[in-house]
Amino acid sequence: MSLGKLEKTELMPIRFNQLGKILTGTTPPTANNEYYDSEDYMFIGPADLGKDKDVKSSKKYISVKGFEVTRKLPENALMVVCIGATIGKIGLTTEPCATNQQVNTIVPKDEYSARYLYYVIGGLKKYLLGFAGDTATPQLNKTDFGKVVTFIHKSKSERIKIATILSEADAKIEKEQTQKAQLETLKKGLMQQLLTGKKRVKV
Repeated sequence: MSLGKLEKTELMPIRFNQLGKILTGTTPPTANNEYYDSEDYMFIGPADLGKDKDVKSSKKYISVKGFEVTRKLPENALMVVCIGATIGKIGLTTEPCATNQQVNTIVPKDEYSARYLYYVIGGLKKYLLGFAGDTATPQLNKTDFGKVVTFIHKSKSERIKIATILSEADAKIEKEQTQKAQLETLKKGLMQQLLTGKKRVKV
């Protein structure tokens, strides 16, 4: 596949805390059942990140009252796991939600789209582990997380184009994966019917 004419691009170093506002998640007191008696808002933890780009569900949920005592996250923010062996797992918020304290979130400035940052920071897992230190349970607190340096494209229009191209590629991959899963399910059903004699073929 031809990429056409290659043009020189300009990159610049930038700290995470220059990309936007950083928020560390909080957990509503579990002794208060009112915080957990309904599924009004996603309450996202490390297990919910690293699978799909857009996080649309979570293992745990909180009520409106529970949401009120958290650090509220808006749509289109980048969540990053910052503790343990899964440091660096990421995901994007798709609606107002909250996370636990194992996750730091970048609410990006207008000039840095969350989707662009998703692709930039998505490849930094080993780098983030280095910042977390060599301990039994590596951890990046809000301050240290904010000091992490990465490189981004200087041009805002270039950042937008890159995010668009990569998002379109992801969408095609997801579509094909869905079709593959459907075909595999169909094949299993046919195998069950053919190999057990429930369905016969003409010979």
